[in-house]
Amino acid sequence: MKIRILQNFNGLVDGRSIRFKEGQEVDLLDPVACDNFLRGGYAELVKPAVKVVEKPAHAKGIKVK
Repeated sequence: MKIRILQNFNGLVDGRSIRFKEGQEVDLLDPVACDNFLRGGYAELVKPAVKVVEKPAHAKGIKVK
């Protein structure tokens, strides 16, 4: 899972203590550590951007007021 670190802390990943810094984006393979960081408020989940595969059929958009 890819997560973004929200604050500086030392985290336990696969039995090792690792220093994480605010703003860092890391890819963790340990689901337990990732879950603990998310629940503790130390990190947030980074969701990948969604690619548009097919264009819409209509040419104009609908304006909502």
